[in-house]
Amino acid sequence: MTDAERQQPPTARAVSFALLDLLLIVVVAAAWTGERVNSRRNEHLSERIDVLRRIARELVVDDPEKCYVISSRRTLYDNHRWEVHLPAGEYQIYMATRGIEANGSPDERKSASIDAGRHKILLTHLATEHGPRFRVFVDERVVFDEQESKDWNTSGSYGGTGDYATQREFPLGELIVLRRVRVVIPQATRPSGFSADDPINGQLLWIEKTADAK
Repeated sequence: MTDAERQQPPTARAVSFALLDLLLIVVVAAAWTGERVNSRRNEHLSERIDVLRRIARELVVDDPEKCYVISSRRTLYDNHRWEVHLPAGEYQIYMATRGIEANGSPDERKSASIDAGRHKILLTHLATEHGPRFRVFVDERVVFDEQESKDWNTSGSYGGTGDYATQREFPLGELIVLRRVRVVIPQATRPSGFSADDPINGQLLWIEKTADAK
C-alpha cells in the first residue's frame, strides 16, 4: 500500500462497520449489566422472601417425600398450632394426658386417622370448673375432646417441648412429636422415690405412620 493510499480517509462502508461493531458492544454490555442487576435483585428478593417466611412461620415443602413440621404463631396463651406435611402413607394422630414419660409413648392414649398431605393442627386448653379441657382440631375437624379432673395439675407448671419456631424435618418412621410437656411437681411435694423420668400427667400429641404405630 502506497503512502497516498494510507492517507485516504475511510470509506462510508468502513465507518458503518465500525459503528455497527460499537453498537453491538454497547448492546452486549447493556444486556450483561442488566442480567447482573436482575440476578442480584432476584437474590435479594429471594433472601427477603426467606426472611418473611421465617417470620410468618410458613411451611415450605422442599421434598414431598419428607415430613415437615413448623409451629404457627399462637393467638392465645393456651392454644398451640402447627402446620405439618406428611408424605404418602397412612397415619394416626395420638393424644395422651396421663402417664407421660420423658421419651416414648404411653399405652393409654386416644387415636384418630390422619391422611397424608398438608394439615393445620390446633390444640386448645380451656380451664373449666371441672378441670382442664383439651381439644385437638385437624383442619378445623375435632379429633380429640378430653376433660381432665381438677387435680390433674396441682402445680400449674409444665416442662417440655413443642414449639418449632423454625421448620423441622422428621425422618420417616420416627415419632412426629408435636407437643410433649409434663406437669412439674415441686421438690417439696414429690412422692418418696419419685424420679423426673417417671410417668406423670402432661400433654403428648404426636403422629405415627400406621405401619410404625404400636
